[in-house]
Amino acid sequence: DEFNFSSQQQIQLMGDILFYKDLGPNYLTNFAYTPFKLWGKWWPTVEHAYQWRKYNEFFPDYAELIYCIRHPTNVFSVGVQRTGANGGAKLCLRDDVQRPKALPEDVQKVAHAVKWGVTNGVDLRDDWHEIREQVMEEALEAKFRAHPALQQLLLATGDLKIREHTDRDDFWADAGDGSGTNKLGKMLMALRATFRKEKLQREAAKADKSDIGEKKPESLKRKQTEATWKGLAVANTFEFRYDAAVHKVATDLSRGRKNKRQNTAP
Repeated sequence: DEFNFSSQQQIQLMGDILFYKDLGPNYLTNFAYTPFKLWGKWWPTVEHAYQWRKYNEFFPDYAELIYCIRHPTNVFSVGVQRTGANGGAKLCLRDDVQRPKALPEDVQKVAHAVKWGVTNGVDLRDDWHEIREQVMEEALEAKFRAHPALQQLLLATGDLKIREHTDRDDFWADAGDGSGTNKLGKMLMALRATFRKEKLQREAAKADKSDIGEKKPESLKRKQTEATWKGLAVANTFEFRYDAAVHKVATDLSRGRKNKRQNTAP
């Protein structure tokens, strides 16, 4: 019993960041509600996008059934059910498919999706295992790009190792004992490195700009001011052209009236 620590204490003692559903930082999971846009659609979670991508080309109707399910746990459960050659001979109903989690509105949707899958022999696309990592990378990046606050949270993890911690998956997760490939954790760490590099580049550019601003002579400042006004003029070319055209029409009309008065004078 003396080693029976809470999940958060285990994370701190092991020196790694462990996450999985209700374990560890929730924002790292694919089940976290972090809306983002990708492939022309809005997604409530990464799980929705990932499971949808398995079927959108060859079983688009099934993909849309997945898209309409609300809870990500139910999306996962329906997304992994297959009846074709790539998924086994028959559908194996899981407990969480039979009893959709938490949301009554998902019950009918899940039941319909399962029935549709059995009837139509739903199966994975043939190249899924070749493209699934790219699909996950695209979804993760879109999620974090859509939420700068999540980028800051990810950067705040420093250089700690990030692991999806469960014995239910030895590919995306660490298999519970560290023997898994931890692909999801590695992708998150790669994203962290990308965001860190971008942050350093922004800070360097800002510092360079600040140095130039302190040292530039008045003549350079004057030229930059003139260039700014010139840029504004270019940006508003349409307005300037319109004003010039209106002025020309008004001038021509005025001249026409003046000439007409002169010609009709007694």
